[in-house]
Amino acid sequence: MNFEFSPQEQKVLKEVRAFFKSEVTHALKAESLAIGYCFGGELGRKFVRKFAANRWLVPNWPEAYGGMANQRGTAL
Repeated sequence: MNFEFSPQEQKVLKEVRAFFKSEVTHALKAESLAIGYCFGGELGRKFVRKFAANRWLVPNWPEAYGGMANQRGTAL
């Protein structure tokens, strides 16, 4: 059984990691710590909207519903 990521999956993982590196700011971290959970404040909701706009929030869902139509069932 091959557990390696496909080239397309590797590309998506690289994009997601770059997104997190650029979008998770000190302000977002501070907001999350102040309210006691991740992505619940104004900056957190903005982050989630941007993340979802790239279809990464639910990659296994059909494209028509905001996913990537990931057929292999792998998650990010």
